[in-house]
Amino acid sequence: MRTLLTVLCLCAIVVSWPTEAMVGLVSLEKLIATSDAIVVAQVVRVSGPPRHSGRERFATAQVLRSFKGPLDGSFRFLASPTWTCDLSDAVEGEVVLLFLNRRDASSFAIAHSGHGRMPLRRVAGKTYVTLFTNTVRLPPDAPTIPGPDPAVSLVVSVELPYVRALVAKPTGTSSRGLTPACSGLAALATDARR
Repeated sequence: MRTLLTVLCLCAIVVSWPTEAMVGLVSLEKLIATSDAIVVAQVVRVSGPPRHSGRERFATAQVLRSFKGPLDGSFRFLASPTWTCDLSDAVEGEVVLLFLNRRDASSFAIAHSGHGRMPLRRVAGKTYVTLFTNTVRLPPDAPTIPGPDPAVSLVVSVELPYVRALVAKPTGTSSRGLTPACSGLAALATDARR
């Protein structure tokens, strides 16, 4: 009986310890492989309550370019967080690269708890997508620049054509498995000649 009481007390202590939930780190390659659709889209409407109201809100977006999946035209996606570390959001008028997973018959959810939403920006004539490197790991050869706020080192921007080339690669390959002549920007040049 004393042993049982001791075990129960230890279990109660372990269960009562504070825990922390957080989004794990995923490679860009895995994010690509596990997404149902990957599109560049413009958000045309956001409807519903404010983002942190605890209730669902949705955005409607127009596909500008589809990288993966059969998605074209307009579509709906969840634009509110479902838990503490979820960054799901949308801003009317923004152009973003979205990694999406089917939510139900009529809508999608942003992959990786909202971290699959990557706003586009142009710098020196090139198009970049912006992401958090503490939740999405880029291949070592990814051409990056500091994010919109250079003081925030966890946010970087990577060239959109580089991401597009990764999406276009056959499943099961990784930039680490390519020969140096075919990695990074050289792969884009090779892809452009095809």
